Order: sequence, then structure tokens, then C-alpha cells
Amino acid sequence: MKLILASYFEEDNHGHGRKIGVAPSKPKDLPYDCDFVFSHLSPEDLYWEYHKNKKNDPELAGKIFVENFEAKLKDFSNAVVKEAEEKGISNLEVLPFKDGDTLLSWEKGGHTSFRTHIAACLRELGYEVEER
Repeated sequence: MKLILASYFEEDNHGHGRKIGVAPSKPKDLPYDCDFVFSHLSPEDLYWEYHKNKKNDPELAGKIFVENFEAKLKDFSNAVVKEAEEKGISNLEVLPFKDGDTLLSWEKGGHTSFRTHIAACLRELGYEVEER
């Protein structure tokens, strides 16, 4: 099953499936509907803390963000694997994603983004992931 990770603002990079937010917020007045937000993969408050802390020490703020976000994703991944094992199903059957869905955040392609960490987590769970 293939998922696309892309920016809300680069619709040409979206897959053929649903549009699913993974950012702590979504832009207003999009020219398309966002089907739903999957907060389990969102950095949520970690994102806002990073932006606040980077004013004082960008390098340390980035390090703290990455460590905390990767820990959150690891907990998420472990919970998915556990549920799959308990139910006797695959990891892919636990999550609500379908082939061609696009997971969206604000950052445009080519810019530093937390999507890279999400992609690594999803690959470990068995998804094919394309970052755009």
C-alpha cells in the first residue's frame, strides 16, 4: 500500500486517494476538502514548542523536537504492532489509510519537514511511502 507525504499547498504532488492532515493545524480556504486529520502522526504541541524555542537556540530546539517526535512516533508504532498482533491482522489493517492517500503538512517539498520522520515510521510498519 502506497502513501504520499506532501504539502497542503502543492496539490499537484498529492496522490489519487484521500487528503489527510498530519499537521497541528491546517490552512484555511483550501481549494479542496481535507478528508480528516490523523492526529496520531502529528507533532501537535511539540511543533509549537519548537517554533517558540528556536528563537533562543535553533540547534537545541531542533534536537529536542526530533528526539521527542521520534519518541512519540515509536510509541505509536509499538501500539499499532501490538494491536495487530492481538487481533491477528497486519499492521496495515490497523490504520485507516488506503492506497494513494496523501498525508499533508504545511511545508512545501524541498524544505525541512517533520514528514520525513512520519515516512520512516510508516515504512517500518510496512507502507510504501513517497515523500514529495
